[in-house]
Amino acid sequence: MNLLLSAAGVKAKQPLAEMTTLPEFDLMVCAIGQPLSLETHLPGQFPKWRRHVVAQRVMEAIIQEEKLEFQHFKDCHIATWGRIGLVSCQTLMNDSGSAVKNLGVDSKKLLILHDDFNIPLGQIKTVSKATSRHNGVRDIAEKMGTPQLKCLKIGIGPKPSSIPMVNFVQGTFTEAEQMQINQCVAHVKMLLQEGLR
Repeated sequence: MNLLLSAAGVKAKQPLAEMTTLPEFDLMVCAIGQPLSLETHLPGQFPKWRRHVVAQRVMEAIIQEEKLEFQHFKDCHIATWGRIGLVSCQTLMNDSGSAVKNLGVDSKKLLILHDDFNIPLGQIKTVSKATSRHNGVRDIAEKMGTPQLKCLKIGIGPKPSSIPMVNFVQGTFTEAEQMQINQCVAHVKMLLQEGLR
């Protein structure tokens, strides 16, 4: 079964159940991208398969595979996966810091899941306590007052030199590329679980 292709077609139950208080997670994995509401109401402008929202698509695949459900908390959708909080930020990419800061979590417990066009498609790279030129990660670092964050990067590259960066990351994956991304889900799950050890 192709988890990502299936997950992308799953509509969130409306409305999501409200999470009134945040559980005490050992690790909060924050996938940054774009709000589900924009994907739902403005699919032409905010398609689900834009390259720069790959982190949210991978997280949705994990949620589906593990039979979890998102709940709504402030500017986020959060699912509980044992001691891990799986967070899909519901702000635009460049305002990711607002959603993450509103969680009120120590930055040492955060792992930011995001796209990277410098990494080949579907490959994963973990970066511990590194700064980033990624707009969403930089916004989180600035709003959290933390110059360095732990990140897990999902490759969407290589970016062709003839295409401007903005056009590339806001472009959409082909179906073949979606299937290639699907193959990294198990690797991401393993890395998240190892993050607790």
